[in-house]
Amino acid sequence: MAEALQLTRRSILGMLALAGAGCGGGADPEPASALDLAVAPLTPAPAALSVESITKLAERRIERAIFEFDYAVSVASSVAVGGVAVTLSQVGTGTVIVQPTAAVGPIAAGAVVRSTGFVTFRHDRELPFLTSALRWELRAQ
Repeated sequence: MAEALQLTRRSILGMLALAGAGCGGGADPEPASALDLAVAPLTPAPAALSVESITKLAERRIERAIFEFDYAVSVASSVAVGGVAVTLSQVGTGTVIVQPTAAVGPIAAGAVVRSTGFVTFRHDRELPFLTSALRWELRAQ
């Protein structure tokens, strides 16, 4: 049976550069750090999967202020899993999800593996990019 986890993203400072604007950050209860992800399991099982980082693969200008971004997602696992589907399920105002899910191959216990695919979203650079609004779902396969 697949284990489902939902991640609440508090701050990914690296994403600020892609939006060309400040994160707004006022809603974050803790000061921003390089990468701070909180895991909220959907099942009583302990959290085994987490988004470790995201890496920009491509950026395309769609309109004057609308840009599309492709990101690979690196997933860490505290237990061995045969594969993971990572889905970007929610974003903030001014951002639209285009391709929500990326596949990650097998992960050994304690390892971090980068996705073979990527997630894609569009962002209106006239609005602040709210990294605190990102929500990730991870499902072990």
